[in-house]
Amino acid sequence: MYCYNCVLMIRAKMNDMLELKFRELATKRFGYSEGALSKVVGGSYFREVNSLHRD
Repeated sequence: MYCYNCVLMIRAKMNDMLELKFRELATKRFGYSEGALSKVVGGSYFREVNSLHRD
């Protein structure tokens, strides 16, 4: 059974340059607000999953 209101944690390893670019993107789109990285990760994950389902 899937819980739509549950919070889950995703851990990822990436090189330093990719992390820096990722944080810059989050800051540009959402500012320094709490949860900015989570919003970018969620959007990226959503787009990737949708693209896999279309293939």
